[in-house]
Amino acid sequence: MTDVNQEPQFALSSFVPKEDEAQIVATACFKNKCLLSTALILVKDKYSEWQTFRALLDSGSETCLISNECANKLRLKTERINTLISCLNDASMVVNGCVKVAISNQNKSFERELDMLVVKKITDFIPQKALEIKSDFYNFVELADSKFNVPGKIDLLLGANIFYELLKTERIKIKDSQLLLVNSVFGYIVTGNLDSINETKVHCGLIRDEDLNKNLEKFWKLEEIQEPIVKNKERLICEEHYANTHFRTEEGKYVVSMPLKKEPSCLGNSKDIALKRLGSLWNRLARDKNYLNLYREFLRDYERLGHMKEVTNETDPDITYYATHHGIYRPEKSTTKLRVVFNCSSLTDNGISLNGIQYNGGVIQEDLYAQMLRFRTYTYAFTADIKMMYRTILINPKQRNLQRIVWCESEHESPKIYELSTVTYGTVSAPYLAQRTLTQLSMDEEANFPIAASVLRNNLYMDDVLCGAATLEEAIVLRQQLKGILKSAGMELHKLCANHEKLSPDPEQNYNFATLTETKTLGVSWKPNLDCFLIKVKVCLDSSYTKRDVLSTIAKIFDPVGLMAPVISKAKIFLQRLWRSKLEWNDLLPAEEYREWQQFLESLENINNIEIPRRILVAFPEVIEIHGFADASERCYGAAVYCKSKNLKSGTLVRLITSKSRVAPIKSLTIPRLELCAAVLLAKLVKRVVAALQLETAEIYLWSDSMIVLAWLRKEPMDLKTFVQNRVAKIQELYPNQLWRHVPSDQNPADLVSRGVDPEKLLQQNLWFNGPTFLSGDDYPNRTINCREKLDEYNSELKNCVNEQIENFQSVLNIHVNDFLNDLLNLSNNYITILRVLSFIFRFVENLKGINKVAGPLTTKEFVKAETYLIKKVQEKEFSSDINHLKSKGSVLPNSKLKTLNPFLDDNGVLRVGGRLCNLELSFDKKAPDNFTKK
Repeated sequence: MTDVNQEPQFALSSFVPKEDEAQIVATACFKNKCLLSTALILVKDKYSEWQTFRALLDSGSETCLISNECANKLRLKTERINTLISCLNDASMVVNGCVKVAISNQNKSFERELDMLVVKKITDFIPQKALEIKSDFYNFVELADSKFNVPGKIDLLLGANIFYELLKTERIKIKDSQLLLVNSVFGYIVTGNLDSINETKVHCGLIRDEDLNKNLEKFWKLEEIQEPIVKNKERLICEEHYANTHFRTEEGKYVVSMPLKKEPSCLGNSKDIALKRLGSLWNRLARDKNYLNLYREFLRDYERLGHMKEVTNETDPDITYYATHHGIYRPEKSTTKLRVVFNCSSLTDNGISLNGIQYNGGVIQEDLYAQMLRFRTYTYAFTADIKMMYRTILINPKQRNLQRIVWCESEHESPKIYELSTVTYGTVSAPYLAQRTLTQLSMDEEANFPIAASVLRNNLYMDDVLCGAATLEEAIVLRQQLKGILKSAGMELHKLCANHEKLSPDPEQNYNFATLTETKTLGVSWKPNLDCFLIKVKVCLDSSYTKRDVLSTIAKIFDPVGLMAPVISKAKIFLQRLWRSKLEWNDLLPAEEYREWQQFLESLENINNIEIPRRILVAFPEVIEIHGFADASERCYGAAVYCKSKNLKSGTLVRLITSKSRVAPIKSLTIPRLELCAAVLLAKLVKRVVAALQLETAEIYLWSDSMIVLAWLRKEPMDLKTFVQNRVAKIQELYPNQLWRHVPSDQNPADLVSRGVDPEKLLQQNLWFNGPTFLSGDDYPNRTINCREKLDEYNSELKNCVNEQIENFQSVLNIHVNDFLNDLLNLSNNYITILRVLSFIFRFVENLKGINKVAGPLTTKEFVKAETYLIKKVQEKEFSSDINHLKSKGSVLPNSKLKTLNPFLDDNGVLRVGGRLCNLELSFDKKAPDNFTKK
């Protein structure tokens, strides 16, 4: 018999998975084999029918998996994604896509839709061999998998994102064994250690989802030219909500309310899940005393500061939400090495989370790009951040029951309930509420702190302050006002770092400015004492690389304003080459590409030696000019923007502001068209720079070394072809054509972007960092552009290019005629449809030549031409030897089956037959038919 104990338990031990329960795949037992938890579950197919499959329940996996075979049986639509699944020892699994999968238990009382990664195979049969279970416990409970002891394939893997939601609190210890039954929504799962089994294979592999799209998200955002923020409907709802619900305490602190889409009564029960997650967390804490002490100290501090308070009421209110929590450990940090974050996306038993019923509010502050550009304009600059910004803003007491957690100082204590009193990192509305509160503070206190109020509106990125002034005195006043305005709301300015020793955090503090080390400013290294930026890159050399490694390295080069664009464009050009070669993500680079990438990485370390001046303006500039340069090659195009400022006292200063690059499309374009794409990129980039720096009165010069593009820009868009027309219209919309000038190619800094530069060579490129030498003076190149001459020249070039493409096209038709013919004949079962398609292909080719272009319905002549071509190609495929012999000897081979039919070639090269029909009064086509084959 079994020893059953199902009484409710509320001590933490009820929710702590024991070490011998083997709920994590990464647990490997050699003396005692671990039994992994499996369940038979229902999965919905394409036609909404439920089918039964076997699933592995694995808390050690960060993601859910489904096998190719299972996904195909269900006929689920697979979405292609770029992702890697990492296992132990740096092994990886190839992912074939992502699908949405609906799962349920047998009685349909539980149902969830999950995103699952599709893989070829999840694991070997589980268990590896049939197990003899001496107990008869399965007669007394409903098992999740009645054949848990019989080897079988695994169709799905349910990972940590759903694992704890599946478990219930009841557990049954099997007498005289190490087995344990744990209740779940699918029934009781069997887990624990088995008696000694001599097996050669151990299932061991922590699965981790490393999404390449997430790795690249920040990189691509920096590559984009951001459009101005537009208030959408959701943002307007949040604005109205904030205005109507916020207030200040007597101490000046702000009290805000979370903007909810739905009534919180829909949330359901989340407490049990929070308790289970706490039990799992204690497994981690118990193994690492240092980690435990940091975690415990963080939450003690949280409570000591009043940011969370213990709930002493014995009865819960009707509506609550319990968030789960975990630690983010960063040992390299000098201050807070561990930070506890709260997961408000954790689902309740209703499948809803707190984040799921909140508006996020959108973005209020300008992006990182604009803040970095603006930071480069100040003569005296300093950075700081707002200490514990979120935690200085209170949540309305009426909503604090939605911000509950469970915690205990020891795993042997019963968990206590706490309510978080402040805006909580982990709620989707937190960034909006914090940013909106700082905006409100700037409005409320503008009369008392006018300069600081402007900074709160315009010079914040999240909790980071980047600001400055034209004089030291103004900067000191600004610093004091910032401290004052923040203090009025119970906030504190700290981690202040400046480019002048008198702007130190505390004038009385011992502050060795000369030896001040570099600091991070929005992810970019800044040396305040030298007032220069550094681009830091960690290079990892290896004996082999994959295409994924290349992409990962490129994405890790953090260059928010494009100071290293020539280097990055060289890497992007290399990546596109790999893309063209059809390499898979995990394929090793060929020998030649490996050597080239290895050399690039060795050279990349030189970036760390480049010091780029932060300041782009002279003090009190009397003249400011913006100069933008565009260029393109067959592989890449780009734009670079420079600022020229001068006054009588300081002279002239020319500095690189920003740049952007784009690899050329895989579908080839002519160089003039790529140059035009570069001009569009430049126009957008300059517009963005002028708006960010608020330099609408600055004089603007736009430069290109393409005379054809400059000629296009002087034409009316309607007179140009569609591709050119659209881009010329966009450029003219942004900036009129009179601002565009010609620059010689050897003086065009954007040329470095379009071709790419090795990192060590960029060190010597004064052209890149300071622009062409003519910018230092007032005598700019002013070459006259002859529109007619240049457009005629381009038309001639384009015609030659088209003729070459036509020759290539015809060559392809000749060389790959069988492939072309098969593709054509497979288009349709309708002969007339095939002839129409072929007729339009021939018309397209003729129109490319530019002679007597044809439009309108197809003519009989075009149909006849297409049919003749089709018949000839079919005949050449079926009777190639006979046709060749007819061309060379005038007759077919002696053993040819056509010999008795008197075959011959007509004037169009079509094979025809004669015979007795020639004596009848019929048309030529009927006397000598051509539509025959070997059959």
